[in-house]
Amino acid sequence: MLQSRVIGRSISRAAVQLARPAISAVGVRFNQVSSQSSAIKDESSSLNASVDVTGNRSNKTENDSGKRSDTQKKNGRKHIANRKLRDISAQVKSSVDSANVGEISEAIDILEEGISYLREIQEVERLPSELLYSVFQPITATLFDKITADGANLGSRSVSDVLTMLVEQGLAHNYHFMRTVEHVLRNSAGDESYSKVLQIWLQYLQYSKEVGVGRMNYMIQQPYLVYKERNFDSRDLKNLAFFAYVMHCLNANVEYNVKDAMKILQIQDSSRVPERFHVVSTIKRLGLQEPLKSDLSTFERKINELNTKSMDPNGALVTRRIEQAIQQNNPIMLNNLYEQMKASSVANDIQISEATLNRIMNAYIELHSFGDVIDIFRSFLQSSAKPSVATWDLVLKALGHPSNVNGMDAAEKKKMAENIEATINSMIASGIAMNARTLAIVVGCFANLGRFDLVDKYLKQYESVPIVHLTRNNILVGLVLNKDVAKAEKQLKDFAKEDPTYQPSTGVMNAFLSHYVSVGNNEAVEGIINYMRQNGIEEDVGTTTTFINYYFKMYRNKGKVPDVAGLLKELSNASMPINQFTVTSIVDGLAKDGVNLEAARSVFNYFSKENSRFKYNTGLLTTMIKAELDFGSLHNAEELFAIYITNLKNDTRAWNMMIAALLAKKEKIALEYYEKLLQQRPFNVKPNYFTYYYMLDHFVKTGNEKRIQWTLDEIAKADLQDMGNVLPRRIHSLRHKFNVSPALKEKISKRHNNL
Repeated sequence: MLQSRVIGRSISRAAVQLARPAISAVGVRFNQVSSQSSAIKDESSSLNASVDVTGNRSNKTENDSGKRSDTQKKNGRKHIANRKLRDISAQVKSSVDSANVGEISEAIDILEEGISYLREIQEVERLPSELLYSVFQPITATLFDKITADGANLGSRSVSDVLTMLVEQGLAHNYHFMRTVEHVLRNSAGDESYSKVLQIWLQYLQYSKEVGVGRMNYMIQQPYLVYKERNFDSRDLKNLAFFAYVMHCLNANVEYNVKDAMKILQIQDSSRVPERFHVVSTIKRLGLQEPLKSDLSTFERKINELNTKSMDPNGALVTRRIEQAIQQNNPIMLNNLYEQMKASSVANDIQISEATLNRIMNAYIELHSFGDVIDIFRSFLQSSAKPSVATWDLVLKALGHPSNVNGMDAAEKKKMAENIEATINSMIASGIAMNARTLAIVVGCFANLGRFDLVDKYLKQYESVPIVHLTRNNILVGLVLNKDVAKAEKQLKDFAKEDPTYQPSTGVMNAFLSHYVSVGNNEAVEGIINYMRQNGIEEDVGTTTTFINYYFKMYRNKGKVPDVAGLLKELSNASMPINQFTVTSIVDGLAKDGVNLEAARSVFNYFSKENSRFKYNTGLLTTMIKAELDFGSLHNAEELFAIYITNLKNDTRAWNMMIAALLAKKEKIALEYYEKLLQQRPFNVKPNYFTYYYMLDHFVKTGNEKRIQWTLDEIAKADLQDMGNVLPRRIHSLRHKFNVSPALKEKISKRHNNL
């Protein structure tokens, strides 16, 4: 056991210069230890600090040009060649690993002595800073587990002191700052804790500026294996700093200012200021919701007020957030944004423009929330506005979208065709002329419904309107969707002969691919793939999803287990990187309509284990919950739902998702979820008009009059401030047959008269 100790909280550079004799003495001791333990081998599990860096960078640490390598592979494991570094790091690791939480101060001293000595001999031994940094990350990760544990005895030091020591020795990582902030928030109260958090954040910024140059720029915040195992997310630190700044302003009665927040967070674009739900997600995932319970509620309320007050519903920030919701396949994010836009429109007396509504409608189509598109269009008409052709196009696209009509029975398809024709007639009556794009969308609607008689009717009726490539693509997709693949293949050849410039879209090729994969025609699958590559047809997420489905089936037919990691690596390319957005789309595509739930689960599980950003991604988690509810295991769905509300956000929409999906399958369990939702009121989470519409609609369809009356009574007790559009209409239709409370009857009568 080492006897000498470096006294004090940390060693500054000046102190190191003054303490050379003492450090030299320590060096003698370490040299002695090194000589006595030359046979000791490093343990790869502790010293393997492989960095998970995106791009083409190697995961191994390399020395500067001209210097010998200090790490070698031995039996497939990383071996530290420099004997002093190997032996000292092994001794420090042993000390940290064996230390009890109640007696951790000695291990801290040994770490400080060890790294101080290595810094002293670094130049002579030609030890790269990156190597020292990587070797000590697993050790310091374990150390922080222990010093932040309940009952930890750090002697005269605090957790912040240990962080400062790592900063001055150039060993600190974003993770260490985050754990220190977490410790402060868990163990301190009020504004004192928020001031400390901001001090730590400023310390991190200064450290990043001084140390974060060259390769160290990404090393101090990238997920080493030991940090990935601890669910590390480099965004957590900034999210907590933002939370602390807002709360500090509120406690000090200082007005919160976005520009000041941007300066403190060191960001240039206001859209990069952490979103409320990202901050809340971080707090819940770190288990801080209980100690911060009251302040968290205040934070959410204040941010909502500020966002509403400052938001331009037609601004660039809104446009970016719409795009983010699409990228993340996150309908909840889009719903929240749209509600905030409407509130901002009223508060600031700024009307939401038709162009902005079109962006929202298009986003809902991308997210397959077709009912929301119709609701927006209906509200737009009620405002006495006259829709442009772009708005009519979006409504028609939503009505006849393949994912909207697929699975409809004959009666439902007949009714949908009538609705589409009525919409077309209304558009023409409003003075909008049929153009090439609108005709292409109309043709696509009827082709998807299998109504090629109506396709011919409208092509003949508007024969003066040019037929464009989109029209041809939509006809082909409709033929494949309705299983008339032979005719689709012939039609494709005819289109190519008629117009040599015609090339089928990626969507058309994906439709063919999906069909051939579903029927097991491997030869045709390979033919389509080759055709796409020979003709330069871009592969997208849909193509990748179909590939995965294809390969899973191929592997299973051969009795093999698919290699998810290898497959995704093979399929990824520069035009379509594998990130949390594409992974969500892939899982959604595999899970949709029960295409290949096994493959969806495998992809989801692989990425969830690989990185906490996938595991705690709202869109990905929601997609998988819906897949399990619709086509898989209720048990799996409930486990994922528990992860969602515990670590991401306990919100009404998540509960509604469970209730709506379970009503038709497990009515009793759906009602149990409703009762649990009622118990969330202390957390400001309660049923809304969607909750009651789902229940009322279900009981009307099943003819359960007892439950209809019960639901009406529940609605009356809830005293909803916002009734929406569809719920009042439904209640209004039931008012003569069922008992509706006078207050509710008056409320829905007023609302119904305005609809």
